Amino acid sequence: MRRLTYPFIIALLVSGCARSGGEESATLVEVIDGDTVRVQISGTIEEVRLAGLNTPERGECHSAEATAGLRSLVVAGTLLLEPAGPDDRDRFGRLLRYVYAGDTSVNLAMVLRGHGLGVAGDHTRNREFTAAAETAWAERLGMWGPAACGNTLPSEVEIFALEADPPGDDTERANDEFVVLRNVGPGTTDLSGWRIRDESSTHRFVFPDGSLLSAGALLTVHSGCGVDSMTDLHWCAGPVWSNGGDTVILQAPSGNVVDRLSYRRD
Repeated sequence: MRRLTYPFIIALLVSGCARSGGEESATLVEVIDGDTVRVQISGTIEEVRLAGLNTPERGECHSAEATAGLRSLVVAGTLLLEPAGPDDRDRFGRLLRYVYAGDTSVNLAMVLRGHGLGVAGDHTRNREFTAAAETAWAERLGMWGPAACGNTLPSEVEIFALEADPPGDDTERANDEFVVLRNVGPGTTDLSGWRIRDESSTHRFVFPDGSLLSAGALLTVHSGCGVDSMTDLHWCAGPVWSNGGDTVILQAPSGNVVDRLSYRRD
């Protein structure tokens, strides 16, 4: 079977999204960051959060590039906004929308080009965004590039296992939710300053100084609180991983992505 190339997939998915017919026209006022724009709709100024997309936060690896990527996609200034699911607005009062610039699905193009995560949620094109995110990761595009935030030494640490939804009440069994890392290389890796994050803008675990992972060893990061050891660390963040779907991202101190594990549960 012929392998579809990245440009072909972009053309197929980005221009091939069937719209719902409920779009409204908007004029671009400002690109705020990689996943938020300010627009004018019938004389009213609104902030719009691009549904199904989460780009790096300001100050994080690839944030500036994601903002520039969004700006390049909406340069014409005339946009169409389509409702993306049951929620009209997010918790900050921003409109949740699929955004189109001409025939281009801007949200999906951002994911396909590696400018952000295709996030799980109630938006209606969840599967398309998941497929786009897998394509970007496989091609190591944008934020997924091995040197997206400067050259770093190659690493042989991988995400070995994940327990995202242990039996029982998540809030009462946070330590039964965990990520396991494994060092498949020949030497010890110093994980000081490395990070684990999810699809959200808030969950970030930073490995403390002196976190060493020897060759062949496993290290478990529990979501709850507890006493740390050479084999077990504790995030103390309560439940982290969404039961419906999420992405585990392992980053070097530079912000470069070392490994990634995505899961979805329909």
